[in-house]
Order: sequence, then structure tokens, then C-alpha cells
Amino acid sequence: MGHNQQLDTMLAQIRQTAEGAREEKDFDSIFATLREFRDAVGPIRYDNRSKWYVCAALAVLGGGFALAFFLNPALQRALDIVGYGILGALALALIVVLLVIAFANSSIGQISDLIFRKDVFFDNRLQEQDIEGRGRDMYEHLYEEFGEFRCRGDEDRYIERLIRGQWSGREHSFPYEHYVFHYVRVYYVPVTKKIGKTTITTMERRTQTLHRYGLLLDFPFAERLAVHSSGGDYDYPVRHEPTSEDFNRVFTTVADSEHAAVKFLKPAVVLEFLEMSRMFSGLNLEVGRNGRMNVAFSDSDSSRSSSIEDPDAFEAEVKSDLALPKLRRLMTFVETLKRYNDSNF
Repeated sequence: MGHNQQLDTMLAQIRQTAEGAREEKDFDSIFATLREFRDAVGPIRYDNRSKWYVCAALAVLGGGFALAFFLNPALQRALDIVGYGILGALALALIVVLLVIAFANSSIGQISDLIFRKDVFFDNRLQEQDIEGRGRDMYEHLYEEFGEFRCRGDEDRYIERLIRGQWSGREHSFPYEHYVFHYVRVYYVPVTKKIGKTTITTMERRTQTLHRYGLLLDFPFAERLAVHSSGGDYDYPVRHEPTSEDFNRVFTTVADSEHAAVKFLKPAVVLEFLEMSRMFSGLNLEVGRNGRMNVAFSDSDSSRSSSIEDPDAFEAEVKSDLALPKLRRLMTFVETLKRYNDSNF
């Protein structure tokens, strides 16, 4: 069995172990397997040399044929549509080989992400929820509830991940849900192609996959107001501007009434929003019907610096305390909002 085949078998094994992990020590067997493979078989990466040779051959063959075809009018006339078919077939073959290389390499990153993400949950006492098959229904429900999810992307919108946690602060303790919202933006760009002596410009479709991150929790001290800085669509009739020019340059505040906005945005809360805007990009906050709060932003909290390709470095990273400073900052932000809006304080 060749290197790549053995790597496939090993990756399938550790993926299964990672998916079933319930605590950090369950990863010990994974790192033992990785080191055993590295020492006995070789590097934990795919050997794509033969595929790159095929790519080079296809590129040279395709480039040579294209030059001969387009620089030789007699050959163009003789082959006509068949020539374009040959060029298309060579290009397609090259794309297929490149996709095979990319797909193989991505599996190593995906398994590394899985292990890292689960360990973050273990270290921060978070519980990932099984939402398989329900992501689009959850998005549609949130679309009805919060402006954050309206006018956001063009297609493929769904909740990709949902995590539950419990915050215990100095003054307030509360459960919350952290979500990852997946959506795709569609746009078009002009592309000019020269076919023979004819130049054709067409608009080609492009897509950009994006994510938003957020918290959902109960906030029974206000309702139907939003403080937003990045997208969404909020259907509140009153726009309110606090006296802070810095705040108004970043945020737009809308509510059902001026009184509701003034009551929520006390001076200390305005300052807290400004502090948050320096740490979180695209910060939006809304309290909807029945005191349900959504806090959304554009930047993720955690990223790994190593992978299963280097078992020793990755194990050291995973075995460290993977804190989530942005999540903790969000929790203290919510605590501040509760403190200044809770009549009991």
C-alpha cells in the first residue's frame, strides 16, 4: 500500500476518533497514531508529485497546442470547432487534477479544525448542538426575528453551527447560544475573451462565501430596538442619536420609541459600545420581541497555529488552555448592558 493510501486510512481512523471525543484526553490516541505514522511511513501530507507532473504535462501540451492553433490560420480552418474542443478538454483535465490535489490537502486541515474546535469547547465548557438538517429552518426563524439576517447575502444561507454555554459573572448568570451564520454573496464581473479575431465581453458570475458570528440570549430589560454598524435591515420607526459624535459615526440606533432608545443607551452603555467597536468588526445588537437579544459580528474568536502535520506542536497547542478572549469580552459586555438596564441594580 502506497503512502497516500496509508494516509487515507489513518486520517479516516483519527477523524472517527475525533468525532467521538468527549473530553480532551480522548485525543491522546490520535497523537500517538500520528507520531507512529510519521515515524514508520513518512510525513503527514499527501505526496502529489505525480499529479503535479501530470499538471505540468497538460499545461505544456495545452499551451503548445493553443499557440499552434491560434497562430496558424490554416490549422484553425482545418480543425475549426474540433480545435476548441481539444483546448477545452485539456483545460478541463488540468482543472480536475488540480481539484483532486486541493481536495486531498483540505482533508488534513478539516481534521485539524475538528480536533481544535472540539478542544476549544472542552476548555470553555461549551456544548455543540446537533443541528444537522435544521440549519436552513433555523435561519428562516431568525430572519423573522432579527434584522441581522435580512438583506444578508444572496443564497445558501443557513446556521452552520450552534453552541450552548453558561456564563457566571459577578452580577449575572445566564445561558446563551453562540452561532455561526453561513451565507454567499453573488456578484458579476466583466470578462473579455478573444476568440480568433473576435473580442467578446460577458458578465461572469462570482460568489463569495462569508460568515457572521453571534450570541442569542434573553434580555428582559428592553425590546424592539437595534444598535447596528454593519448591514441587516431593521424595521423600527424612530432613529435616535446620542450626544456622542464618535458613537454616531460608527453606530445607527433605531427603536420603537425615543424613550426606549434613551433608556437603553445610558452614557456608560454608549462608552461600552465604543470599546466593543475597537475589538469587534461589524458589531450589531438587537433586542427583538419578548426581550430576545442578538449580538452579531464578523470576526471569529479562535484560530489554530499548527495542524496534525506536526503532531508534537499541535498536541502542545491542543493541551494548552484554549481561552476565548472575545467570547469572554462579549459576556462582560452583556453584563454591562444588564447592569445599566436592570432596575434591580
